[in-house]
Amino acid sequence: MNKTGIPYLDYSWNPTHGCTPISPGCERCWSKAMSKRLAGMGVKGYDKADPFKPTFHPDRLREPLKVKKSSVIGVSFMGDLFHLDFSNDYFYATIFHVISKCPQHTFLFLTKRPDRMALIFKTYMNPVFSNLWLGVTVENQEQADKRIPILLQIPGKHWVSVEPMLSEVNFRLHDDYDPIGCLRTRSDMLNWIVSGCESGPGRRPAETDWFRSARDQCVSAGVPYFLKQRGNNRKVVEMPELDGKIWDQVPW
Repeated sequence: MNKTGIPYLDYSWNPTHGCTPISPGCERCWSKAMSKRLAGMGVKGYDKADPFKPTFHPDRLREPLKVKKSSVIGVSFMGDLFHLDFSNDYFYATIFHVISKCPQHTFLFLTKRPDRMALIFKTYMNPVFSNLWLGVTVENQEQADKRIPILLQIPGKHWVSVEPMLSEVNFRLHDDYDPIGCLRTRSDMLNWIVSGCESGPGRRPAETDWFRSARDQCVSAGVPYFLKQRGNNRKVVEMPELDGKIWDQVPW
């Protein structure tokens, strides 16, 4: 595993890497660019002809077992763990086994394919471990409306990463149901929201009011909010202030 520059993680554990585009947020994928860089450096497991091809890394499956200190670990953030190309039963069973053997760690899943995640969990995981957080990444209202309801059907702790943030997102998905505002003792709710702007050359802009809206919804509902990065004077600033405060709330 590697130490990570993602401010809410300690480590990145990548038993897989790679993905294929599925929605507008994929247009300038940072992990695709990183995979190309790693392939150019000759790193094992990254195909120079197709660096972001969905790929298993069996040699990495047991890495968290070597870390004794309690840590927050992002799982396969260099791609999508629930891509359709990943269908090996032993592979998923081993990942869940490792998580079960590391109760000192907090593991974060993040996917753009919650329907596949729901299927995998129905097959391999009942109940969900208490040290595992299930997340979807959304970039606009359309993807939030598609992905969050599916996420909330899976029992467990739920989080959403709105990154890159390409529009304001209202987490009230239906007129009669507000997942972010429901009772915190229920399972069908959102427990944490992270948002951030796009980075890198040609990044698409994100308005301050979009972050402010996400923050206000979280504050109103008592849900932790984490503002990871946003544009400031043509630069991307990590852990920026919003209205005079750094929003670095985590739920653990």
